[in-house]
Amino acid sequence: MEGLGIVANTIAVVNLSAKVATLLVQYLTEVSSAREDIQRLHGQVFHLQNALRAAQRLVEGPKGQSLSASQELAASFSECFLYLQQLEKRLSPNPTRTAMRRLGLRAWKWPFTSKEVRQVLSDLGRHEKSILLGLQIDQTNVLIDIQEGVKQLVLCTIEDASISRKSHRIVPFPPDPDFVQRPAIWRWMKDQYSKPGRRMALVGMGGFGKSQLAIQFAHQVHAEEPGTSIFWVHGNSQAIVEESYRTLADVLTLPRRHDPKVNVLALVRDWLQRDDIGPWLMILDNADDVEVFLPSKILVTSRSLDATEKLVGSSRAIRRVPVMEEEQTLELFRKKLEGEVDEAAAVDLVRALDYIPLAVNQAAAYINRRSPRATTKSYLDDFRRSEKRKDSLLRSDKGDLGRHDGVSNSIVVTWQVTFEQIKRERPRAANLLSLMSCFQAQNIPESMLYSYEGDGVDGGESDRGSIDDETDKRSGIF
Repeated sequence: MEGLGIVANTIAVVNLSAKVATLLVQYLTEVSSAREDIQRLHGQVFHLQNALRAAQRLVEGPKGQSLSASQELAASFSECFLYLQQLEKRLSPNPTRTAMRRLGLRAWKWPFTSKEVRQVLSDLGRHEKSILLGLQIDQTNVLIDIQEGVKQLVLCTIEDASISRKSHRIVPFPPDPDFVQRPAIWRWMKDQYSKPGRRMALVGMGGFGKSQLAIQFAHQVHAEEPGTSIFWVHGNSQAIVEESYRTLADVLTLPRRHDPKVNVLALVRDWLQRDDIGPWLMILDNADDVEVFLPSKILVTSRSLDATEKLVGSSRAIRRVPVMEEEQTLELFRKKLEGEVDEAAAVDLVRALDYIPLAVNQAAAYINRRSPRATTKSYLDDFRRSEKRKDSLLRSDKGDLGRHDGVSNSIVVTWQVTFEQIKRERPRAANLLSLMSCFQAQNIPESMLYSYEGDGVDGGESDRGSIDDETDKRSGIF
């Protein structure tokens, strides 16, 4: 056995002890004269087996090679093996007895005197104690290692807790130096924010400036309250929301964040709801069609009124973001345009662009890129030349850095996304919008819309109510 490793030694001794135990069971069946001695010896072998199996489990475990005491038991295992071999040899019936048993004659004879049994019991007990002592030493070392691991885990948890309780600003966009204040909306946001544990939302069409308001508000809150953490979550899709939450979990070093079975949305939400962390504000941007575990202090931006009502739970906490006022739009254009501004042309241009912030950004970026060949007046002339040229200019994808990667800056593409969403959620509303797009924007006869909704039947009260419901439900998008 000396050439075998500790694991092989252990297995060999365990197997041999099992053979000895089996022989003793046979003696209990065949021999009645020494029954008490046989039972005592069988009990001692049974105890030795338990010790040997415990040693086998320990040395075969993941830390078996590092258990010094168990490795040093090799000599004890060898001695125990040799002793059990001798014991098996004395207990095994010789060939003559085997032949007698085949003939039906009583062939079993107990080979030990009572004095010899006492000696065997003492020897087996000594081997058992030697093995158990080595096991106790190694198991103590394992417990010490476990305690050290727990201590390190506690220290790590304390370190992680200190990181997670620090103030964090996770906003992927810098403040816009050309930001134009919209006082009425800003006052409403500040008022909603001052209320404890309140959710609020900005709702409006793509390009109306919801995200810019949220970006500026996030930086303003952090500047005024340095101890307040700001967490930005992209809401473009469920997968992107989960990715944003996973980033938050990593920044906050939350325990179990790497466990694939953990719901990271619930993990972050539960942490944010704790009483022992500092103040914070979360912005969920572009949340048009997501399902997410939301904490309490949150600002949502969305094109969809229905989705927003589900997220914030109260229509009083929703602010509809319209186009800018004329003076605000002119201020934005002046800030974005490099060089001198033709005031008269600028007024005509922002009117032509319907005071939409994203369209104004695009126009300024287009002119800046082609200056001096392009001017405000030449852009306006180009814009008015034809519907095809207007579409080309509005498809320009420049001018706004405060948008998530993959989200187009084009006002046309932005509106197409909105319209596709309406088609999915409210097909009848999409049909009405398609019809209305064929007419001048002002003075579309209501009776024509009712007739269209009623498939050519003059509209009564029920038809009127149906259409009003549709337009009311979509009004958050406009």
